[in-house]
Amino acid sequence: MRISVIIPCVDEEVALAHCLDRLQDLGVADEAEFIVVDGGSADRTRDVAAERMARLVETPRGRARQMNEGAGVASGEWLLFLHADTMLTLDAWRSWQAALAPDLVGGAFARRFVPAGLVLAITARLADLRGRFFGIFLGDQALFVRKHVFHDLGGFNETVPYGEDLLFSLRLRQAGRTCLVRSPIQSSARRFRKKGALRQTILDFIACWRLVRENSPKSSEKGE
Repeated sequence: MRISVIIPCVDEEVALAHCLDRLQDLGVADEAEFIVVDGGSADRTRDVAAERMARLVETPRGRARQMNEGAGVASGEWLLFLHADTMLTLDAWRSWQAALAPDLVGGAFARRFVPAGLVLAITARLADLRGRFFGIFLGDQALFVRKHVFHDLGGFNETVPYGEDLLFSLRLRQAGRTCLVRSPIQSSARRFRKKGALRQTILDFIACWRLVRENSPKSSEKGE
């Protein structure tokens, strides 16, 4: 079974180096291809990808577009969308492999933030419950999907400024059975540094709520 790991990047030379090194350390190169989709980096991101034998795709900036471009050249049966600052563990990889049943269309991983304070520890576990019982996932949980299902669903929405991963997971759960891999991956907490974990979490919740409301079928009908 072939797997395509797709990593969208913009100016991520340091994080990407750690991410690709970790993937190599897992010893999965024989069963996976690594696709780095660069959105116009000004640092050594492209060099890092080349030095580590990853396939490099260059496209205009925009995470949804970058991930769609990566999926367009992927050869794997499964697509795994991984942020450069997110680390897979060997336990997570093995648990994922064991979870890939014939009737599964996709899902994501449990994740723990590094470093993690009390607020992020709580939100991570709430996200576990959200994924297990409602099939709702975010991008830093490393979404995965069968390639043909991804294309049948039209890929990620490139018209929204954020939340393309959330909207895709809502469509994915309608396509069949999804799952949350309970062995967690490690996600960087760096984006919470500026505003603080609690404030950023509240802002994220409000933004996601608005996004879902604005892109719900009822909202579309009203717009017509």
